[in-house]
Amino acid sequence: MRESPAFVRAWTIQPWSIWEQIQAQGSLTVAPHYVANLHHCYEWLRAQLPRHLTGYTGHYPWWAYCTRPDLRQRRHRYPAGERYALIELGLPQARVLSLTFWAWDLIFYGKYLAYTQEESQDWHRRLETAVPNEDDVPALPEHWLTELETSWQRLFAPDLPTQGWWTPYEPPVSACEVVFEVLDRTDIHRVTPFLGARLQATPH
Repeated sequence: MRESPAFVRAWTIQPWSIWEQIQAQGSLTVAPHYVANLHHCYEWLRAQLPRHLTGYTGHYPWWAYCTRPDLRQRRHRYPAGERYALIELGLPQARVLSLTFWAWDLIFYGKYLAYTQEESQDWHRRLETAVPNEDDVPALPEHWLTELETSWQRLFAPDLPTQGWWTPYEPPVSACEVVFEVLDRTDIHRVTPFLGARLQATPH
């Protein structure tokens, strides 16, 4: 594998059919039918990426982990018996944007991206007094939606801490994720097949 500051090592988990398509076609962008009815924050991110990655043409991004997922745990998040691929990548640095996990998680949940918990709580208190249904982010009045999305721009700030105050996980998560536009066969170092192990709930 290419080990160089010019490349980023990352791992993505995809349905086995994605790996088959890459073998057949050589490269893939995210297909529109995979992103139907996506959370508002993904549309926001897609619109931001051309400003931060030279040559980004506007597709929804692929996502990859900066640390290798432990399949002994991860496989239980996927339906039992279905086939998946853990794809190890060596991505050119110029094609990749690194996102801090805790900050993206706040955005995903429609929260104000604050540097401190106190700042976040103050903003959401003000929002609650003005907007009854603050959880419906796209329907927020323009002023509040603009304030919220302006805070999200901190995701790209070079001084954003790797680990912040938002730690709803135990142990706290400090890893980063990366996003990129094209999943290319030449970037793939290793493919590890595995079967999902999540059991369906038995109806009562």
